[in-house]
Amino acid sequence: MTKTATKADQLWKSYTPEQQAMFNSAADELYQLRTGFAYETQILDEVLEFKSFPAKRRQIVEATISRFKAIANGNEAVVAGAVDNISFRQAEKASGADQLDDAAWEQEDLALRTLLLSRAQARTLAWYFARVGEAHTLGASLPKKAAALLTAQAERLRRMAAGDANKVNAEVAAAERESASPRLTEQNALRLVGAPALLTNWQLLEQLTA
Repeated sequence: MTKTATKADQLWKSYTPEQQAMFNSAADELYQLRTGFAYETQILDEVLEFKSFPAKRRQIVEATISRFKAIANGNEAVVAGAVDNISFRQAEKASGADQLDDAAWEQEDLALRTLLLSRAQARTLAWYFARVGEAHTLGASLPKKAAALLTAQAERLRRMAAGDANKVNAEVAAAERESASPRLTEQNALRLVGAPALLTNWQLLEQLTA
């Protein structure tokens, strides 16, 4: 019996080698960006464990956790849409994601365009939330360890925004393995926020063509 070609099959075969390479590169990075945001939710949970953490800033961190979880679950567009437009465009330009956004809109294929836009939005949001974290750390009376966690997080987010999500995640994984009580791997960081732990590029293409 001949297997019926799916929409994903047909679309992939219609792509040029350049489009296939573009898809795989963007999908790989988007997975790493989502993994990074999943990990950072655990860091913010740790920040909230400090009893002396200010109540007003606690509400901000709780809201950020919800947004990080949404990004890790593939809802970049929803989170981006909730950000002030001027602030988002500033972050987009500062991170260089505006060039990715322009390249996405050059694609006629909807699935590829959507993927590229998601990557651009995730990079932009990484930069935006790095700035948010820094703004709420500077001049604030925070527990020293909590402030250190937030400062380190902002640095990781900036690197993710610059296209280094894969390196950042590798460093996090290495540090976890060397710790006395390792907690997170790439997969269980995603599971903890309800996101698919092992989403392949092909599965992503099937989602985009569903």
